[in-house]
Amino acid sequence: MQTQNLFDNYLRDLGKVIGNLHSLELMLRLFLHNVDLERYGSLPPEVSLDDIQVGNFVQENYFVNYDSLGDLVKKYNDIVTSRGMSELRVDESTIKLRDAFAHGRVLGSQPSPPFTLYKFGKPSRKCRVKVQRIANLTEKELAEYIRHVLNQIKKVEEACKLYCPEVIG
Repeated sequence: MQTQNLFDNYLRDLGKVIGNLHSLELMLRLFLHNVDLERYGSLPPEVSLDDIQVGNFVQENYFVNYDSLGDLVKKYNDIVTSRGMSELRVDESTIKLRDAFAHGRVLGSQPSPPFTLYKFGKPSRKCRVKVQRIANLTEKELAEYIRHVLNQIKKVEEACKLYCPEVIG
């Protein structure tokens, strides 16, 4: 039973990292949607998520565009820096962390934690693939990732409170 609890806790922490990365992206999109009006003009009309269906078209905005996390972080960082709030910049190392979890492989030599995260690059012309990241996903490392991403979310939340407080309840 003890082993099952450890495994459950490990999987929960792995999920927290991924969930926090999704939350960070959503917070960046919320901020940019309400602050960066140059890209799309005034705020686009709201769309009821209950009413849209597969095959419908919606007006492009920060919630539906194809910007990567790297694009969002760059735009957000440019805005907060231009407004003299450099301390609210999102740490760009978070982009590589997200890419590793999104495109990497979580593998283990046995079916129990800790596992290892491997991130590979695109194949070269000689059909070779560069190893870009290897991270031992120990409980301590997962806790650090959780803390790091949560700190980035808090920065964006603070920027939202300053520049679009009406959207943060």
